[in-house]
Order: sequence, then structure tokens, then C-alpha cells
Amino acid sequence: VTDGASQDNVRKVAFEALFTTFQTKFQEQKRMEPAHRTAVLSLQHARHEANRYQAITRLNLQTIDLDNNPSLDQYSHFLRLEVECIKRRSEMNRGLRKIITLADEMVAIEKKIRTEYGAELDQLSTKVRQLFDERTALVRKRLAMIKDQCSKVMANTRR
Repeated sequence: VTDGASQDNVRKVAFEALFTTFQTKFQEQKRMEPAHRTAVLSLQHARHEANRYQAITRLNLQTIDLDNNPSLDQYSHFLRLEVECIKRRSEMNRGLRKIITLADEMVAIEKKIRTEYGAELDQLSTKVRQLFDERTALVRKRLAMIKDQCSKVMANTRR
């Protein structure tokens, strides 16, 4: 085996490993989406319940007046609802961090494949290249949507 053939084989193996890693991460992220959607809906439901309870009971959360409201039961129930919101938000954020990490890793792998292994990518069948292009576009689109949502959350937090 010549040195050039050996180097070509090493490049081919490295390319295949990167390509496979990208596909694996893509599938992993895809499997996480239903759980993330459920976590988002769960947080929305918990937040709705806390807001609804506060509106129904007309709790004054700025000042607890024990003369007019001798029982702290309503406040403690409201706080339990708030704690549930915090738990659900943490759960949602944990899943989101995993999704973002995978997306960042896939973008880095895509860049490496396109810049360092362009020739190997070009040798793939048209169908496989198209699938890779579609998946990389989808990853970038998801990442852009997440960044957009985060920007909106940050803007709402500053108000």
C-alpha cells in the first residue's frame, strides 16, 4: 500500500466517522423533540394554573395582610403552584440545553465536513448529499428558531 493510498483511506474513514456522527446526533435530537414539546406544554399549563389561581383568589402578592386574610392556606397553595412552575421550567431548560448542544455540535461537524472533506462529500450519491443538505438546513433553521425564542424571552424579561 502506498503512502498516498493509506492517507486516502484515513481521510475516507475520518469522513465516514464524521458523517455517521452527524446522522446519529440528528436522530438523537429528533427523538428529543416530543419530550421537549411536552415539557413546554407542561410549563404553560403550570403557569396558567398559577395565574388562574391568583386571579380567582385575588391574592395580593405584594403585601400579605393577616387582618383581612387570616389564613395563609391560599398563599401556601399559590406558592406550591409557583414551585411547580419553577420545576417545569427547569425541566424544559434542561431539555433545551441538550437540543442546543446537539445543534451546535452538528453545525460544527457540518462545517468540518464541508471545509475539510468537500471532495468526499461530492463523491456521495446525489440522494445522500441532498439528505445531508436538507438535514443541515433543518438544524440551522431549528437553531435560528431557538435563538429567536430566547431573544423574545430576554426582551420580555427586560420589560
